Amino acid sequence: MKTGMLFLAGALVLSVMLNAQETSLEDLHDKTILVFTPHPDDDVFGAGGTIALLNRNHNRVYIVIYTNDDKGSYDPQMSSQRVARRKAST
Repeated sequence: MKTGMLFLAGALVLSVMLNAQETSLEDLHDKTILVFTPHPDDDVFGAGGTIALLNRNHNRVYIVIYTNDDKGSYDPQMSSQRVARRKAST
């Protein structure tokens, strides 16, 4: 029974994969692209070339940086809360 269910699930996944449309990045034009990144500059280091290609093809690329900005000090006495307050005040 377990093997039959596993086979059925595998067949379903294979069917979906074979019927999926493939879109290459070069074919995307005049689209809105949303990039999520946990830290500033991670998008550049991780996907800078892709973002450049999407921009060149007249796509609107928006980058969302999701962090609460409470990290980033080499001072061992600096708490996360103090870092966040200092960054918010500048």
